[in-house]
Amino acid sequence: MVLVFSFIPSVFALPENLFNGSSLFDKLPLIEAGKTTEFRIKLFYKSGPYTLENLTPIIDIYPQILTRYLTIQTESVSGSINPVSTVIIKGNITASQDIPAGKTSLVYYFSANDTRGNSYKSSWSDSSPPIDIKNKEAMTSTPTGIIYNDSPLQQYKAGIKLDDILCKKNHVLIVKFDHTPACVKLVTKEKLIQRGWAVEQALSINNPGVGLNDKKTIQNQTLAAKSELALPPLQIKVSGDKQVRRGTTQTIEIQVVRGNALIENAKVYLDIEDYSKHEDYSDNIIKEFEGYTDSHGYFVFSWEVPQSFDDVKYLLAFIDVTDGISSTTERFEFQVYCLPGEKNCKAEGN
Repeated sequence: MVLVFSFIPSVFALPENLFNGSSLFDKLPLIEAGKTTEFRIKLFYKSGPYTLENLTPIIDIYPQILTRYLTIQTESVSGSINPVSTVIIKGNITASQDIPAGKTSLVYYFSANDTRGNSYKSSWSDSSPPIDIKNKEAMTSTPTGIIYNDSPLQQYKAGIKLDDILCKKNHVLIVKFDHTPACVKLVTKEKLIQRGWAVEQALSINNPGVGLNDKKTIQNQTLAAKSELALPPLQIKVSGDKQVRRGTTQTIEIQVVRGNALIENAKVYLDIEDYSKHEDYSDNIIKEFEGYTDSHGYFVFSWEVPQSFDDVKYLLAFIDVTDGISSTTERFEFQVYCLPGEKNCKAEGN
């Protein structure tokens, strides 16, 4: 068994020596203090060297504060694998007795070698579903070691209640579409709420400070949500390049469907955001797009990646779609890179 854990983000130094495929983390819904829980990762090796050896997952614990409480062990894949094949990687995660209650996620990629000993990394990274951490004693008090200077998402995943999350100066708290918190500037809040990307944290029927009109709005939204249950869910299908060199064009194709129906004239909002900035959704937006789907449900946009990117960087495309009945959101991760030796490129190798 090999102990493997590191800190987020895991960034590839160079775009070459990558292998392609996909992976799936078997659901791990609960971690209990003082116990060990098994998990499995299914990896599909699509293309790359004809033979890969010593295939090993590299796993990051998020939020980072939980690395002191969690120990991860995984098994390297014995023997070699070739395209096109699927392997199962087994592992387990052990929680210390004093781990605070809350949630965690495991972000991972894979390393391997070819028959000549050259190092390779997976061209993609993945993450586990959110994992609940059970600790009855910690649930009744503020978790040990929580620093309120952490981002709102880190505070939340470490067990801080929504009402107790603190934002830095000149920022306000909102709840995102996935029910996690974010701190944004006041000028950004209204735009996010109008898109359906976020709601005001204080907007609750049980909050005595909410006015009658706000309560009616919430009730109407609840009725609309109930009527939507009779329809298939709105879905977004996204495709694009996972790695893009600066100065070239990234093209992302989006298709919007509801069941088997292609959705025409659905409103599409798209933000390109810096993956390294989680705590401030008003400052990390690099580019914004909006438009409507065509008769086949497609919306295609192209963006010339600026030459100003001077190192390897992960970006996120946050895609919000509404068809007038409901809204849904999807995200697409990709990597921007420059080559060692290029002007103003800080990538390793210079």
